[in-house]
Amino acid sequence: MPEGNLAPELRDALERGGAAEAVLVYQRILQNDERRAYGCHSEAHVLGQYAAAVQGADTVIHIAPGLCQGGFMHGVLQVAANQEVDAGTLCAFVDTEFRDGCAHGFGHLLAVRYPESMHAALRRCIEFYDPEVSESSKFVARCGGGVAMEYGTAVAREDGILMVDGEHSIMGPAGEVRVDLDAGELARPCSVLQEFEKSVADVKTECLLHLGLFMLSTAGEDGPRLYAACQRATRDAGELDTCLRSVGVRLVERRIYTGGAVRALETEAVVREACGGMAPDAQSGCAAGGYQSVFTQGPEFLQFECAGRWEPRACREALQLLTIEQRQ
Repeated sequence: MPEGNLAPELRDALERGGAAEAVLVYQRILQNDERRAYGCHSEAHVLGQYAAAVQGADTVIHIAPGLCQGGFMHGVLQVAANQEVDAGTLCAFVDTEFRDGCAHGFGHLLAVRYPESMHAALRRCIEFYDPEVSESSKFVARCGGGVAMEYGTAVAREDGILMVDGEHSIMGPAGEVRVDLDAGELARPCSVLQEFEKSVADVKTECLLHLGLFMLSTAGEDGPRLYAACQRATRDAGELDTCLRSVGVRLVERRIYTGGAVRALETEAVVREACGGMAPDAQSGCAAGGYQSVFTQGPEFLQFECAGRWEPRACREALQLLTIEQRQ
């Protein structure tokens, strides 16, 4: 069985009525528990793992592919790495609107299959590119994002201290050194897709969007070290900003998970605490990610006033993103 802990009520529902019953029970829980709903991606991830382990990945992947930002589907895909299933075809079982999320989950799976080389996993993403298929470039981009996120939960520092929880990673239990990347991969983890992007104009890799966990794993929460790590990993100002935003998202997200939901009045202080230690020219990118992490708690933040706040432009950018997501 998967290593993540499944809540007793979900375990009972899975045993009683299978994956479909467990998903229904979980959806009712989320409707009545806002705190649990905020961090539901990881919990849905574990539910997907258990469902796939019990009934088979190809049997359950279609049941709730969109549950908790694709968490259920990503868990199913990871378990497929250990089953006799052609994981590359699993995405055909889900509705078109969830194919992007499936590609991201497939990246998680590839990271599990190539635990000693993030670059090898990214090269496997690239193998799915077909210039005759318009959607294939998007698949590569999303796949790369999944690889980066999974490695972010698995990379440990040299002293063996795991810097992120990694609750929904199946590379090994939290606290173990599970990955031993070489210096090149540690310094420029997304370089394989960055080089591929040069030759394929319509590919915009999402590897950088998910570097936050990776950077926290290798540099801790030290502002200067995080900034230096993002500088090494990127090629230009745009990529650097993307990396810093990802770091900001994860820094504030960690505070929300450990300290509870952030109220509107606390927003500025929480973001400033997370990103204020960065170099002045790095604070805006980090803050944009930090505000984004707070705003995703719920639609009530649509009325948040950014004027006069710390890094107001970053605040407005994050609020604009929230507005767009709410309209979709």
